[in-house]
Amino acid sequence: MKEKDQRIEPVQPDYIGHRKRIKERILTKGANSLTETDLLEALLTYSIPRKDVKPLAKNLLRRFSSLRNVLSAEATELMETKGIKESSVALIKLAEGICFQMLSPSQKKTTYLDNWNLIFDFARMHLSHLDEEALLCLFLTPTKRLIKHEIFSNGTINSIDIPTHKIISRCVSLKASFLILFHNHPSGNFYPSKEDIQSNNILMEKLNPLGVRLIDHLIIGNNHIYSIINKGFVKED
Repeated sequence: MKEKDQRIEPVQPDYIGHRKRIKERILTKGANSLTETDLLEALLTYSIPRKDVKPLAKNLLRRFSSLRNVLSAEATELMETKGIKESSVALIKLAEGICFQMLSPSQKKTTYLDNWNLIFDFARMHLSHLDEEALLCLFLTPTKRLIKHEIFSNGTINSIDIPTHKIISRCVSLKASFLILFHNHPSGNFYPSKEDIQSNNILMEKLNPLGVRLIDHLIIGNNHIYSIINKGFVKED
């Protein structure tokens, strides 16, 4: 009699079990319970299904410092990371687009800008990853509903020329009554320069006769937010 074939079941790689545990944790406790590494790893599994992507997630975070910076990185920069292909870049940029949509203040007539933490996150998504200073302007109605947001990118690594005439022109054309400004300091120094304060004061003086109020002008640097108008750090909780 011939002996029965005893087939050996292939051993599953360790990362398969790890992926299953991450998925179960997302479903039971929510994605907010994951670390940045686990979140990025979980995302990459959908573009690289047959490989352990934890080392790749760690490499991306080492290079770009944070998950926010990974999502905000240019496609060409992401492609420079060994192991990252077009499918992974597309997925990362898709995640960034979803974050932008979720954080973007609603422009519906029934929704108002009453959540400052949401606005701060929205501004960070636009500015914190940039290598040069840029200015984010939020134009608002008399009831503080968002009309439009625009970015003016004409700065250097340590300065920006606030385009007063352009901002005033946009306020008039959009019939804005209120304005909120954000600009980033890539150096990490979150205090305003003398030029920042001077430009801010000139803008306020020119807006007053038009009936437009500058609600605040905030600087983003090293995950801190400093208010030029109120001369102090903004409470974010």
